[in-house]
Amino acid sequence: MTVKSYHSEPLYAGTKDLHHACEEHTVGAAMSRGDICEQWWADWLGALYLIHSAIDYELDDRVKRVDELQDDISNMRLMPRPNHAAMRLNRDLVKNKRLREAAFYVITGAHLMGGQVMRVTMKGRLPDKHLHLGDRKELIEVWAPVRKRDDLVLEARSIFSALLDIMDEILQRDKES
Repeated sequence: MTVKSYHSEPLYAGTKDLHHACEEHTVGAAMSRGDICEQWWADWLGALYLIHSAIDYELDDRVKRVDELQDDISNMRLMPRPNHAAMRLNRDLVKNKRLREAAFYVITGAHLMGGQVMRVTMKGRLPDKHLHLGDRKELIEVWAPVRKRDDLVLEARSIFSALLDIMDEILQRDKES
């Protein structure tokens, strides 16, 4: 019996370049290493809050994160700075169901995979309640059907591109201050 790898699934294959670009971005790499600065983390939490505000109402309760993100933000010393790319993504998500489905794939996948590694590497240094998930195996089963869809590649690419824009804007805010 052959076990199909997540990496051979249509959405992963169709977004691999942008997925890696997000991981290699200055902000994304700092998250992966667990040494992200407090302001960037606050900004990222603010962006995730806007994303989850648009997608959570359609999601299984076990993968909703908006309440946890609200708690994380309220426990930060620094508050998220405005992020126009995140606001645009929120607006687009509200209008487009397929984009919301793709965001579920990208964002929930990030929480389930890299987020669990990041939570360990950050060692509780910054609020991370949104990364404390229930039964991971069960949540992967909730997530699995969407990750197998080949009709959402363009939308998933759009989500990854928006995440890159969000991270670029986080860096730009530093230059403005």
